[in-house]
Amino acid sequence: MTIENTDSSQLIPIREVSKLTGVNAVTLRAWERRYGLIKPHRTAKGHRLYSSDHIQLINQIVEWINRGVAVSKVKGLLARQSNQPNTIETPSTKSTNSEQWLSYQEQISTAVQHFNESKLDDLCNQALAIYPVNTVGDSLLLPVLKTLENTRQNEYGSQAEWIFFYQYLHNKLNIKLYHANKQATGDKLLLIAPPTESTDIYLFFPALIAVSYNYQIQLFGPHLPINEISYITTNAHFDSVILVSHHAMSTLFQREIPQLLNTIDKPLGVIGDASTIHANQLDSLGILHSTELNTNFLATLVKSQQ
Repeated sequence: MTIENTDSSQLIPIREVSKLTGVNAVTLRAWERRYGLIKPHRTAKGHRLYSSDHIQLINQIVEWINRGVAVSKVKGLLARQSNQPNTIETPSTKSTNSEQWLSYQEQISTAVQHFNESKLDDLCNQALAIYPVNTVGDSLLLPVLKTLENTRQNEYGSQAEWIFFYQYLHNKLNIKLYHANKQATGDKLLLIAPPTESTDIYLFFPALIAVSYNYQIQLFGPHLPINEISYITTNAHFDSVILVSHHAMSTLFQREIPQLLNTIDKPLGVIGDASTIHANQLDSLGILHSTELNTNFLATLVKSQQ
């Protein structure tokens, strides 16, 4: 790809890309040559130059790899992801386009960098007062959280920033879910982060969506062994069980998940990026799955128990 029809002033050399993404030049070249993941622009002398779109793509690749996906499988997942419909947004969200969300993200990141909880809370409250929680999660909170996750092992201070934002977000969403859950009267859903997840933070977003539809919610984090899910469903009434996973769950398909299907008498669903990573395995086991929790998924899951 030459730079004849591209503004070269907006392009970035490979050494700067390495600094921005934390991916060394040797790895970037391997992703290009061996796996066809990136096609940088080239100068007349053959030097690689990268655009902002390339930077975004590299960050997506890093994110998939951090979730336990082999680099050889990332290209297929990116293609599948690009063919999926975008999250449904409200008309007001569409009119703001991405610029407002980028501005929000920058302000959130600045508040986190300065460990300013008051400012962080004001920004989150402002967004949640205008937009539904799924939109705020997808467009604002999750992008910031994922960026911090991707950099927390590589940059000095980023670990502290991630812990600060995680603790704030966990407390904020937990309180919001607690009060909403007390008002819900519908079917009871058990939402679980499997042991392959590193945190329970991603449970709260689908939980808040479900409770907004009047479902009652109980959450369990990744410390719960898969084989104890049946113990919970035996000793307490739940209408459905949903695993929320954004990482590869390959080891769980060897024994735990097939056994779980045989030991619970409730519908089992999977949501999150694991739906894309393990689409074929989930289909073969007859497990309902989706990248996100929505009314269609919930209705289909609940209907399957009737």
